[in-house]
Amino acid sequence: MSIAKRLQLGSGLIAMIVLLAIAIAAYSINLVRIGGPVAERIQSASDYVADILPPPAYVLEPFLEATLLVDHPEQVEQRAAHLAALRKAYDERQAYWKTGNISPELAAALTQDADVPAQRFWQQVARLETAARKGDAAAMRDSYAAIATAYAEHRTQIDRAVTLATDYQANLKQDAHRSLTTASSALLVLALTILALAIGAGVYLTRKVMAPLDELIQSTTTLAGGQDCTVPHLGRTDELGAMAEAVDFFRRSAKERAAQDARAAADTAIVADGVGQVLRRMAAGDLRHGTAIEFPAGYTGVNSDLNGAVETLRKMVCAVVETTNEIDGASRSIAGATEELARRTESSAAAIEQT
Repeated sequence: MSIAKRLQLGSGLIAMIVLLAIAIAAYSINLVRIGGPVAERIQSASDYVADILPPPAYVLEPFLEATLLVDHPEQVEQRAAHLAALRKAYDERQAYWKTGNISPELAAALTQDADVPAQRFWQQVARLETAARKGDAAAMRDSYAAIATAYAEHRTQIDRAVTLATDYQANLKQDAHRSLTTASSALLVLALTILALAIGAGVYLTRKVMAPLDELIQSTTTLAGGQDCTVPHLGRTDELGAMAEAVDFFRRSAKERAAQDARAAADTAIVADGVGQVLRRMAAGDLRHGTAIEFPAGYTGVNSDLNGAVETLRKMVCAVVETTNEIDGASRSIAGATEELARRTESSAAAIEQT
């Protein structure tokens, strides 16, 4: 598989992963967002508990206990114990909301505005318990009347606090929805940007890397086949440019070697022609001339040696011819002397016979 094909497959895989991540993120955000399925179930559970149990910061249950105490003063110890537990829970929640993570307006509505009548309520509850223990019905009625008045004021402030809390919760939901929408939009934009970058990177690598690399491969193949060609992308300053420079260097080196080989072959042909001429003259018996061809610069020594050899051979042949001529002259002189001696010998023999 080619690198370009692998890059295309890799880019497609990255795009699929990014799209899958977007889908998972969108599903998860929608699941846990304010107003989403999980948040709605949590809110429903909170509302369910709130509908069953009275809130500790609201003195509704203590007011009912005080009412029962007025109706059944003989249960004073039982009611007093329950009221003490309710007072403890009330004080704990008041202390919590004084430093709780909530707006100052809501905190003041509960811990100040609603707490002032509540404190009068608890004071009258203590007096009611004392009157019940003494069996003082008139004091109990007076305390209960003060309790009812304090409870009514407390209830008014509680209703106001509930209204403020409802508005505050609605504003929080709106803010959360806006924040979630902004975050989701930013996430979507970021994901699309990553997707675009991945696709752009794939296209860039295909066009700017793989296509030029394929052209360099074709040039290298052409040069390897012994043909000359122009190497592309020599002006690039990146790694492909360096590769192109290396390929062009090999091209120039091969071209120079080919030129050197051609020059060497031409020089060899000149030398061979010159030597052939000399040998043909020698074969014809002509030793008067050496080579008349000017040998290349690298073969000047061969030219000198060849001409020197021809000259030496010519001198040797001339010496042999001269010696041969001298021997021939001497032979002729000896033959003449021998012939003269023979004639004289014959004359002497004839003279002897006559005598």
